Amino acid sequence: AKEQFLANRSHEIRTPMNAILGFAQILNRRQGLDEDQRHSVATIQRSGNHLLRLINDVLDISRIEAGRMELHATDFDLRVLVEDLGVMFGLRCQQKQLGWRLEGLEPDPLWVHGDEGKLSQVLINLLGNAVKFTSEGQVAMQITSLADHRYRFEVIDTGPGIAVEEQDKL
Repeated sequence: AKEQFLANRSHEIRTPMNAILGFAQILNRRQGLDEDQRHSVATIQRSGNHLLRLINDVLDISRIEAGRMELHATDFDLRVLVEDLGVMFGLRCQQKQLGWRLEGLEPDPLWVHGDEGKLSQVLINLLGNAVKFTSEGQVAMQITSLADHRYRFEVIDTGPGIAVEEQDKL
């Protein structure tokens, strides 16, 4: 019953999501859009594609429940992923009158190999919780380059944090 429910709901979500993505593609082809408008349309497209990937992950509930989530490693520009998150969470912070900082992001493309969708999911969850539980102050994401083409991501906020007794459950 759960799989049938998820399949039906995912179809209901995909239909309007595909319409949104289709209109974003049409807008992107229009002449006369200024740079801000083009950037906004591109953000809509990337966010919509991310949402479709999430829907596909939810549909694969049997793998999740069995603890066998598969990674789909590809080459991608980490800078683009982080910039998109910066736009998304910069707006959320602005709506809550919080400061937003993105630190350690280099201006050049940063090609990495990994599962872009899973990395994006993790960072969205961490940043989403930071914004959700921070009522004043700021939220920041810091990216640090480590050895062997590895990177550390830190989400820092002025919210109450996770209770010490709850940290062991993470």
